[in-house]
Amino acid sequence: MLALVLTLLTALPVAVNDGAPDAANEAWRRGDAASAISMWEAQLSDPTTSSLERARLCHNLGNAAFHRKDPHEAIAWYTAGLRLDSRRSDTFANLEFARLQVGMDPADDGSLTATFHRAIDWMGASGTSWIAMIGVIGLLLCMGGEAMRGGFGWRAAVVSAICLQPLLWAPKVAHLWSRSEATWMVIEPNGTAGYSEPQRSAATVEHYMPGQILERHDAVGDHVLVSVPGERTSWVREGTLFALRR
Repeated sequence: MLALVLTLLTALPVAVNDGAPDAANEAWRRGDAASAISMWEAQLSDPTTSSLERARLCHNLGNAAFHRKDPHEAIAWYTAGLRLDSRRSDTFANLEFARLQVGMDPADDGSLTATFHRAIDWMGASGTSWIAMIGVIGLLLCMGGEAMRGGFGWRAAVVSAICLQPLLWAPKVAHLWSRSEATWMVIEPNGTAGYSEPQRSAATVEHYMPGQILERHDAVGDHVLVSVPGERTSWVREGTLFALRR
């Protein structure tokens, strides 16, 4: 835990861009947090900003949220940043620390399932695609060898390549599955109620916990229709949710 604390404290001065001096970072160092946040948000809304740069901006905005004592929003920013660049170890350390501060379970609890998902996120879309492609190319080579030369060895190679396909395609399928429409996080410290209709006087039919990730289906006024993937929908106040897709 001490390591996480030290990582967070050293990360709070913000992640810097390797390019020219960043005016937003300079504003943050001067203590002008409002100007820094405004500039980071403007950069984030620019469609030409790369995914890696967006991940850096999310990291900084997460630090800013934590600095103003809003750890739930910080958790959402860090989560959004890791969806853009899962290899940012500083962002992941800050995420785990922020979750610890509000009593949430770790994002990585050390289980085999969590380790598998972390590995999938680390490989990203390109890495998992390459693994699947290697499987296809290997199968095609084995089939070509069996067609041209025949024999037990090549037939065994084809069977082995076919059997390996599910294993080699599993990371790609898992990566696609993890990038579902569940891209909205509850940031209300006490969670948020889910209503049967888009009005607060309606019956409460669900309660979503802080940090829970939901799918968004529709919006009416200041209420949005959401659900846990595969479960029933309900209406919640829009201000209690944070969009993870940045």
